[in-house]
Amino acid sequence: MQLRPLDGLALERRAESEGVSTDAVEDAMDSDDPKSSLIALIVDIVSSRGPAERMLSLLATGGATAADELSRALDHAMDVLEQLSVSSPRKSRKSVRSLLE
Repeated sequence: MQLRPLDGLALERRAESEGVSTDAVEDAMDSDDPKSSLIALIVDIVSSRGPAERMLSLLATGGATAADELSRALDHAMDVLEQLSVSSPRKSRKSVRSLLE
């Protein structure tokens, strides 16, 4: 999501929803350029998360972006299972194929 078009209040809410401390948000709002300060706080906290945390945060937000990301993850899982099926011995393919269905 692009942060630049958001106004100060929306950025403040976004920072709080991302887990930025209230004190840090207040300090950013009191700075010479509150919008840039809030964006920097949001980017710092989001970029410090691992992939699992980013996915959980995205899913908690909901909406079309979350649905797209979940669909992409499931498609990747299906591709991995396909590759496993192809590279597995014939006897073990049946169990992998049942997972795909």
